[in-house]
Amino acid sequence: MNILSIFNIKKFNNENSKIFIKKIDKNEQSFINMLSDDIFPTYEITNNLLNMKKYPMTLFEYQEKNNIENEIELDEIPEKINILIDKIHKLGIFHGDLHSNNILIDPSNMEVRIIDFGKSVLIEDLEDNSDYYIKYYNDFWETNFKTIEELLDFEYNMWRDF
Repeated sequence: MNILSIFNIKKFNNENSKIFIKKIDKNEQSFINMLSDDIFPTYEITNNLLNMKKYPMTLFEYQEKNNIENEIELDEIPEKINILIDKIHKLGIFHGDLHSNNILIDPSNMEVRIIDFGKSVLIEDLEDNSDYYIKYYNDFWETNFKTIEELLDFEYNMWRDF
C-alpha cells in the first residue's frame, strides 16, 4: 500500500458525532513511525471514503453505549490497554494524553488501539526536563507527582479502575 499522507482522525462526541480529519505535524509523525499496527490503527481512504470497520468507536463511546457488566470485559479491557502502554513505554515514548477518547475499541473482538500522539514526548526528554513535565501533568491531572517514574506508573496503571 502506498501511503501519501498521514492524518489524525478526531471524532467529537456530540449529537452529530462528526469526524474531522487533519494532517498531523512532524512531531507526531515521528512517534507514529515508531509504532506497530498492534498499537496504532491505520485506516484506508478509498474514493474519499474512510474505512473504519476496525476500531469503529472510542472507549468513551463504548462505555456510554454499553453497560459493562461482563466481568471478563472488566478485566480484559484495562489489561489490553496496559499491554499497549507497556509497549509504548518500552519504545521510549510517553503518550501524555491518555483518556477514553484516545483509545479505540473494536467491540467485535475487544481489541484496543491507542491514538493521538500529539502530546507525546520521548521518555529521555521527560527525564531531561522533569521539573517542567511534572508540573505540567500535576496541573493537568490535579495530582501530586514527584518523579518521572510516578508519572510513567500513573499512565500505566490509570486503567486499573476502569
